[in-house]
Formats: sequence, C-alpha cells, structure tokens
Amino acid sequence: MTRVSVTREELYEQVWKTPLVRLALQYGVSNVALGKTCRRLNIPTPGRGYWARLAAGEKLKRPPLPKASNQQAWVRLEQDPTAKPVEPQAQAPDVSVPATLEDAHAVVRKLAKLLAKASVDQHERLVVSGDCIVVTVETHKRALLVLDGICKAIETRGHRVELVPTETKGFKLVANASGELISFALSERLERTEHPQTNSELRCIR
Repeated sequence: MTRVSVTREELYEQVWKTPLVRLALQYGVSNVALGKTCRRLNIPTPGRGYWARLAAGEKLKRPPLPKASNQQAWVRLEQDPTAKPVEPQAQAPDVSVPATLEDAHAVVRKLAKLLAKASVDQHERLVVSGDCIVVTVETHKRALLVLDGICKAIETRGHRVELVPTETKGFKLVANASGELISFALSERLERTEHPQTNSELRCIR
C-alpha cells in the first residue's frame, strides 16, 4: 500500500468517473468508508441508478463541487497500485433454471402467491404490481422457474434481489448491487399476427 494525499477536487473528479465500489478497491478501503470521506469533505457523489442510466446512453449532469465546509481541502488515503477495477464481462453469465420451485428464492415464493391472486389484462396475461411480472396462465410456472434462476445467479455474485414497495402500494423487483438498486421485470412478449378479413366478415362490416 502507498499512502497518497488527494485533494477535494481530485477526489470529486474520481468519484464521477469511476463507481465508488471500484474506486474504493483501488484505495484499499470499503465503499462505505470512501462514501463517508466524501460526505465529510462535502463532495457530492452519484446517486442510485446513475451508472446504469449513464450506460443506457442518458446524458446526465453532475452537481458542481461546493465550497469546502471546513478547512480541510485534502485527505490522505492508502492506494493499492496492484488493485484493478472489475471490468464488465464480455457476455452475460449462464443462468441455471431449476426444475422445480421446491427450494425457490424468497422473492419468487412471494411473487407466486401474488400471481395466484393476480388480475388478467386485456391480453389474458396475469399482472402483478404494474409490470413487475406479466405472464400468461399457461407459462407462469415456467416464468417463475426462470426468475428463480436469475435471482440465485445474482446472489451467487454477492448481490441481493429484493421486492421494494412503490408509492402506488405495489412492488418492484430490484437487484441490490453494493447499494445500487437496479430495477428489472419479467414480462411475456406476445406475437401479433395479422388476420386477413374473410368475405363473410367484410359483408358484416358493410
């Protein structure tokens, strides 16, 4: 480890170029500790969903660095020159879909109960909490098995899957990755087929 002095301005630039989890790794501290350091130095940091929205192509503005609230304009941190940020995988990891729901994830068990009481939309699909999960009756068990595999794959990578209450008294599915909440949903896509009108149908229209 190498002890380095970092100014507020330098740390401000770093936290808006590199996610806090990766930056903390390079400094040999936890992301919680680095977050506390930023708050102590009055350095704004990206909020939840910032990096996901940025990756999706949104143009986001970062807040300016305010004036220092105290006399300290720098901080001394330990830097690990051998630490490397975790690079995103070139392709999505494989997800193993279980054969049964006997040992299902807690979130999947709750959604299964909600599906049993769910209403049906105009396309005859079961709908839970807006668009949290939208599937037909015929495929809802398969959908739960797929979701179970996804939830378990996320948690084996050190993250959590949760059902978070919404303002409309519903729920949304989120992956909690080191405090970063990433919403996702499971929806069955329906294929629409054009139906040419028959002569009898055309006569009825006339």
